[in-house]
Amino acid sequence: MSLISFLTFSSIQAFFYNVEIPNGDPEINLDLKEPENMYVKLPFKISNKGFFDIRDIEMNISVDILYTENVSYKETRKTIFLREDYKVGHCKIGQELVKLFEGSSQDFNLSALIIYKNEVDVSKSVKLLLKIELSGNLYNLISLDIRLENIILEEK
Repeated sequence: MSLISFLTFSSIQAFFYNVEIPNGDPEINLDLKEPENMYVKLPFKISNKGFFDIRDIEMNISVDILYTENVSYKETRKTIFLREDYKVGHCKIGQELVKLFEGSSQDFNLSALIIYKNEVDVSKSVKLLLKIELSGNLYNLISLDIRLENIILEEK
């Protein structure tokens, strides 16, 4: 293995092991009485402990709600929040990016929330599940992609 190959592999591995999402307590407001005030706040941290800059970092974030229907008693999952192509930026060698992702009411699927409100069996648990797709690249040649799913944001 050449030195360049080793450094590239080490940088890729460092990227995968040094992403913290969430990095702190996420916040979500699902107030259907005032939908214009709904939001998602998600702190995150990306540490570049590799040997190359990570460029063009972007995130896609969705929140699903998992609940039991009150008539059929079947488990249902709906995407209630989606934000694509959130630009994070670049992370230079040795740099640590600590940021706060913020999504607003326009990123919510109100019809899915209304259906949930009408269908949910309130005696059963409800979960908010986070899905994150994170991408970037090394020296504009190697694409980096991380996909994290079913991260429990909240359970009632």
